[in-house]
Amino acid sequence: MLTSESVNLQPRPNLVYVEGGVNALRLAPDQAKSLGLREGQIINGVVANRPDGSVLMLGAKSLALPPGFASGQTAVSLLVSMVGGQIVLSLIDRQQQTQSKQRTPTGAEQRFNRLLGQVGSFHLLKLLEPSNLSRMIGRFGGAEEQQSLRQLLLTSNSLTASQIKRAIEGSGVFLESQLKAGVELQGISLKSVFLALQQLMRSRQLDASNIGGAIEELEARQLESLSSQLGNRALSLSWVLPFMDQMPVFLSLGKKFGDDAGTEGSEDGSIWYVDLDIPIKKDTRCAVNIELNSASNLRITAWIPHEGLFRGAVQHKDDLSKLLADAGLLAELIQFYPTPRAPKEDAVSTGFKGLQVSV
Repeated sequence: MLTSESVNLQPRPNLVYVEGGVNALRLAPDQAKSLGLREGQIINGVVANRPDGSVLMLGAKSLALPPGFASGQTAVSLLVSMVGGQIVLSLIDRQQQTQSKQRTPTGAEQRFNRLLGQVGSFHLLKLLEPSNLSRMIGRFGGAEEQQSLRQLLLTSNSLTASQIKRAIEGSGVFLESQLKAGVELQGISLKSVFLALQQLMRSRQLDASNIGGAIEELEARQLESLSSQLGNRALSLSWVLPFMDQMPVFLSLGKKFGDDAGTEGSEDGSIWYVDLDIPIKKDTRCAVNIELNSASNLRITAWIPHEGLFRGAVQHKDDLSKLLADAGLLAELIQFYPTPRAPKEDAVSTGFKGLQVSV
């Protein structure tokens, strides 16, 4: 068997030209046998460029390449042919091969690809303005919808940890996963309230485009939470807290591992973090980032582009440190900036768009 360790010990295949002047490899019988090639087979491989010459990786096996073969390519498709009693590998146009296999994506796939990595808050901010959602439910909904809304909306001066926990459990990622298992949903979510309101408005032939936009923004956060577990080492959950007496708060909760943490003092090399996006009014948004390591040390950074709030935060900085110390937490760093936070890059890289995810 050919391996990466024995590449230099193997004779390189002969570079030949088949009909049409296409680059091809003529393999020795023992090489073809060790690779298990059959006539008419199409195989895919990766070209690894190394100082001592390029190598073709075919699964767990490798094959040294002669100079000039597949120059500038990193992935190749090869057709296995029998020429004069010898196995020959000839290059195939990968672009042409891909086009022949293309299929038209379904509506659900198109919607998925559009939402993946496109987390927004335009419609949610408009819909979750104080008293706006309650007014809409009171106008279009019934007693059941009003009861569901009362269970979801929070009050800023009496917020508890159990309410925040219930909000993330009702964000959709957990509730909707029960559907696949055939479990009847036991809780309500902001998305289910939106869906009910959307149905009521459509039944009266009213414009529900803002409701539809808010539902898509919630689903984009669901996909962001799921894709973080597929594409990165860092866990990340994203959801929104709706209030009855203030603008909604958008949260991301996650954990960074190893080198991704980028901080010292953590025993297991990982840190938990919370990101808060806090709209104060229509054009003013504050942001807070909190990091906690395994030694219960905190680092807090806040961006407060509001003169009164910024001044108050600076004045109560020592009080915040004392409150944290009383709770057994050491504030390593607390810093405030009187400017908006710079926009973050997309959480989902382009390479992970197009994945099919089943919740």
